[in-house]
Amino acid sequence: MYKLKTIFKAVVLKILEWEGRLVIKKYKPTIIAITGNVGKTTTKDAIYEVLEKLFDNVRKSPKSYNSDFGVPLTILGRNTGWNSPLAWILNILAPIPLLLFPMKYPNKIVLEVGADKPNDIKKISSWLHADRVVVTQMSSVPVHIEAFGTVERIIEEKSELIKSIKRGGLVILNADDEHAPKFAVFSENKPFYVGFRNSADLQASNYQINYNSDGRPRGITFKINHRGSCAPVSIDGVIGKGFVYPILFATVLGLKEGGNLVSVGQALSSFKTTPGRMRILKGQNDSSIIDDSYNSSPLAVLNALDCLSELQCSGRKIAVLGDMLELGEYSEDQHQKIGRLSGEVADLVVGVGKMSEIIVAEAKLAGAETLLFKDSKQSILGLKDVLKPGDICLVKGSQSVRMERLVYELVEKEERVNLVRQDLEWQKK
Repeated sequence: MYKLKTIFKAVVLKILEWEGRLVIKKYKPTIIAITGNVGKTTTKDAIYEVLEKLFDNVRKSPKSYNSDFGVPLTILGRNTGWNSPLAWILNILAPIPLLLFPMKYPNKIVLEVGADKPNDIKKISSWLHADRVVVTQMSSVPVHIEAFGTVERIIEEKSELIKSIKRGGLVILNADDEHAPKFAVFSENKPFYVGFRNSADLQASNYQINYNSDGRPRGITFKINHRGSCAPVSIDGVIGKGFVYPILFATVLGLKEGGNLVSVGQALSSFKTTPGRMRILKGQNDSSIIDDSYNSSPLAVLNALDCLSELQCSGRKIAVLGDMLELGEYSEDQHQKIGRLSGEVADLVVGVGKMSEIIVAEAKLAGAETLLFKDSKQSILGLKDVLKPGDICLVKGSQSVRMERLVYELVEKEERVNLVRQDLEWQKK
């Protein structure tokens, strides 16, 4: 039975890739491919927000469709069939009219492309040739490094999108990322850089956190500078410097497609960040929750803790940290580093999961109060009455730790619609 499922999956994938290739050849949309380690989905959503409002008829990857199946499904406008063979057969049959007849099709497609193991992106790049490639921030110990061994191998894998880019295509890199030059060498043309550095082609400056009249964090503001022009940006409902980069990437794409700083700024004025990514939510007992529960990696946790350290609050700073998975030989060392930093930043550090025992031990040595739970379900019972008025609580962990279950219980009921992984298929898991 397992062998039949494997064969069925391989056949379906080949057909979807073939259909996706034919659709691209027929309709010739501008393809924007996003890869990297941190911020891929938020970057994708921000780029889509700008392009859809300025130019219309744009498609993006739904949720995190960034795999060998997710990319062709996005191109074909289909959703995953999960475990239903019938649904996958329908996914194969549905695009046939698109191939046989002239039909309305997006002018631009914004794709997120990820890699869980070697050759994932290389296989996609063998048939997908992007017009624009965006590389978000990379970590020295990225998620999935267990499958690759070294960061250099991950960079080489993600660089496949740059190697396969169309002639004259644009590569956009993070000027503040030490790994950016390693990607730049694969680009035939000079890459376009964004970041806080003065050397960036599109520069951010004057970053600050905004607060409501009651002292709660509301969002962020900063300025975008380009060729002597400057535009202010204000985004509510999200926190952290890491969110600036997706806005910069989106601005570049808006400018390159014919917009200007004013029109791009207007397009982003109502942008809502992706659920589970540094979202500021109303917590129970008059507290604030920073929901960063989508996934976790060492760099992402460091960025989140840096943000927590910058915040002003009348209560305690609480860091609820689940295991960081798929780190292989780096796991113990990285959990120790996160533990020490969290103990310096937060008044209370809560570990969720087996590896988080290390986080809690290090945080305690750094002077923080600590709690430890074996999983997210147990943490719900243990933390239900912990939050107090004025507290700010950061929640983060790897996807399979399911930290969104805890967030669901900690936030006010009206905020639960803003959480990640709340659809029926995830609820069954």
